[in-house]
Amino acid sequence: MHENMAKLIELIVLNRDMRVVPMVSSEIVADDAYDSWLASIGESRVDDMWQDDDRIYFKSLDEDEIEEKFAEFIFLEDESISEKDLELKIDAAMRTVPEWEKVIVLNIDLP
Repeated sequence: MHENMAKLIELIVLNRDMRVVPMVSSEIVADDAYDSWLASIGESRVDDMWQDDDRIYFKSLDEDEIEEKFAEFIFLEDESISEKDLELKIDAAMRTVPEWEKVIVLNIDLP
């Protein structure tokens, strides 16, 4: 059995209540000239996912970007905020994001 498939099965067995979130590489669906594309099962992992109006974020990959997004919102509310207070508010915001969902991420890659 393919190593990536075995890992996916193991994660599903160990985490039966988690949703599997397939993430398709942009290299696979670069245009809309066809109805379907050949792909392969890529690596899988358990991660925390958060989605806003713009995109999907994964904590392990995008934590810095999410912190920057919170910093922008906090700074817009109070442009005179100190760096220390800004860091404290960012940390608090990161802990209170209610939309974090623990999922099994399945990368769909080129064959």
